[in-house]
Amino acid sequence: MTSDDPAADLRARDLLLDALTVSSGAVDAISFLALGKVFTAFMTGNVAFLGMRLAGAPGPVVTSVLASMAGFVVGVYVATRIVRPSAGAGVWPRRVTLALAISLIAHAGFLAVWFASGGQPLIEATNVLLALWAIAMGIQSAAVRAFRVEGVFTTAATGAVIILAADLAKWPATGAERRRMAGVLVSLIVGATAGSFLLVHARIYAPLLPVVIAAATVVTAAIVSPERRLAAVNQRRQRVGTAAVLVVLAAGAPATAAAQYRSAAPSSNRTAVVCGRVRTTRGAMFHFTLPTERTAASPSVTSPSVA
Repeated sequence: MTSDDPAADLRARDLLLDALTVSSGAVDAISFLALGKVFTAFMTGNVAFLGMRLAGAPGPVVTSVLASMAGFVVGVYVATRIVRPSAGAGVWPRRVTLALAISLIAHAGFLAVWFASGGQPLIEATNVLLALWAIAMGIQSAAVRAFRVEGVFTTAATGAVIILAADLAKWPATGAERRRMAGVLVSLIVGATAGSFLLVHARIYAPLLPVVIAAATVVTAAIVSPERRLAAVNQRRQRVGTAAVLVVLAAGAPATAAAQYRSAAPSSNRTAVVCGRVRTTRGAMFHFTLPTERTAASPSVTSPSVA
């Protein structure tokens, strides 16, 4: 997720965050409706439920609430340990993708228990399911927090509502932020609606929706990873550097001391080229233009100049 257009990278990141938000919306809807009225992503609701039960008011089973909260804490701890070294490392750090990939283990465990119980788990299995999905949501929440995007958590709407309301006071300057926050809210609604619909009409398969979305997000993030694309660029430049040295040697220079690259950009015929210069140990400077592997053209070298 790295290109010559930073705005495009940010839009791609926001789309992936929207996908994760759809997933968490479906997770919370399914867990609330099918697992004893307990949330696995929205911890504010669980804290309120716990207080209600401690006061003697009706509400979800206390052990179920505690199982969900404990699982969420574990997930946040695990993800924080993973993504902390990459805080601020680009639009979408590789460690964020790694953390989200690990959350798929908890998702897979949930599916295994869910299908084993036929979609009608007893209270003991319910607590296990709540803990597993809460672990996944805790990992997702902490991983997304590494982006340091104000108001975006993918597992709660409160922050997005606060930011949107505050943006009303500075409307002209907050267009991108409003679109991001609106995307979070719409995604939560879409996820909750889709999850609830599947639970009503195809109960046994309902949990597949958020898991498939989360998995697709991880795969997409891995494919467009900035580190992966940067590694490819560095490999290409290394090959170009080797070719440049060979060109200089073929031109009669006895040895080389260093190679420097100016740019890698598409030419008018959409063929990528790399321009640069190579200095020999005797002080001669060769300027070269080398096409990348996308073309079969031969490299060109100008006459040497003494630096």
